[in-house]
Amino acid sequence: GAKLVGTGIVGLAYQGYSVSLSADGNTAIVAGFTDNTNQGAAWVYTRSGGTWTQQGAKLVRTGNIGGAQQGRAVSLSADGNTAIVGGPDDNALQGAAWVYISRPLVAPGNLVSCQVLPIFTIDNTNNNTWVPVYDSLGNIAAQINANGNNLGTISASLFTKTGTCRVDGSHRIYLNRNITITPQNQPSTAVSLQLYILKAELDSLKTALNDLGQPSGVASIADVDVFKNNDVCGTTGNANALPLTTTNSAYNSDYYLQVDVSSFSSFYFANKILTTILPVKISSFTGKSDGAANIITWLSNCNGSVSFYIEHSIDGIHFETIGTVVASAADCNHPFSFTDHAPLITNNYYRLRINEGGAATGYSNIILITGDKSMPISISMAPDPVNGSTMHLQVSSAITGKVELLITDIAGRIMLRQTLSMQPGSTDVPINAAGLAGGIYWMYGFSEAGRTNVVKFVKQ
Repeated sequence: GAKLVGTGIVGLAYQGYSVSLSADGNTAIVAGFTDNTNQGAAWVYTRSGGTWTQQGAKLVRTGNIGGAQQGRAVSLSADGNTAIVGGPDDNALQGAAWVYISRPLVAPGNLVSCQVLPIFTIDNTNNNTWVPVYDSLGNIAAQINANGNNLGTISASLFTKTGTCRVDGSHRIYLNRNITITPQNQPSTAVSLQLYILKAELDSLKTALNDLGQPSGVASIADVDVFKNNDVCGTTGNANALPLTTTNSAYNSDYYLQVDVSSFSSFYFANKILTTILPVKISSFTGKSDGAANIITWLSNCNGSVSFYIEHSIDGIHFETIGTVVASAADCNHPFSFTDHAPLITNNYYRLRINEGGAATGYSNIILITGDKSMPISISMAPDPVNGSTMHLQVSSAITGKVELLITDIAGRIMLRQTLSMQPGSTDVPINAAGLAGGIYWMYGFSEAGRTNVVKFVKQ
């Protein structure tokens, strides 16, 4: 091939006086100790496809005293990323050496889909040092210090995009980069992780507006946190992602954010004032009639604290809350359920309202459970609202027998239970309401012939 001649030479450089190669032979350093009147310099080249290309400007000393003749001796590390350059004439022959470290560029991703990164291993040989996560071109996406954990074979996928920043279902803006890291073995103790982002990505987040015209609130890298969830790599996030305690640092002209984690999954980036991004979604929502009750079940992609409010309607339009299920992270791996002990004898519409961080973040679809209209006994009551200690129940019965009367609160808890003896016809039955606190209640009954309708009332 052609000879290697570095750029930026000043005078006679004696290029080639000392040289060194990396272990794979694809990186070279070539020194010229007389460049710029015995100041000296060195040039770094890399080879790709048989062609050598100079990397950046020549390497020159800083802090030298006099003509150092930098480059009389050079050496390159096995991986080609670290060089040491000697200058024996510095400071009237006291001599000195300079170390240069080549830092790879931040991995740009393919800007289209999740890019699968090369597989690597963390075991006894490297589990207490920083191990880089590279793309196929040697650009860095992350670094892992396993802190003594043998993570085994590790796979990773990186997604990036340009243009408008992504916005979740609650109008929260997040960075155009996420990475998924999957080890063969999850760690048993905390692992340190550095995640790299481009300056251009941060600049885009700083100026981004959501679909409501609201800004991200990010002014600098100090405003950004790492958010973690259990997604597989995708172009948008799905599961609820929670913030991690994050520090940051400049890297070349870009940045990295460092966190400690107890497990690996997917990582996103957004304003640190947010308590969550990528709101909870309902993957399944069903219901069925079970005797006198309706049972509602659902599955969710949550991975942290979230509240589900069960809402009921008689027309599918106007809803009211009839119960709440509060989920912790441990609950999110299991189905959720709620029992409506007081469904109507007509149509019963249900939906879920999802609450994260004190605010509603979405709703489920609406389901319908048809009531049982063939009731041998029906009830009504007065007055409503109940102002005193007694309310009057009007019972219309087509049969002779006993009815077990139940009053439940908004959470479905039984607050009063009373057995009534019925004869065909209409009967006025006084009910002692003194033990009921102010609030909303449901009343209904059961007999051998079936259940009654449900009556909602308010106790003041």
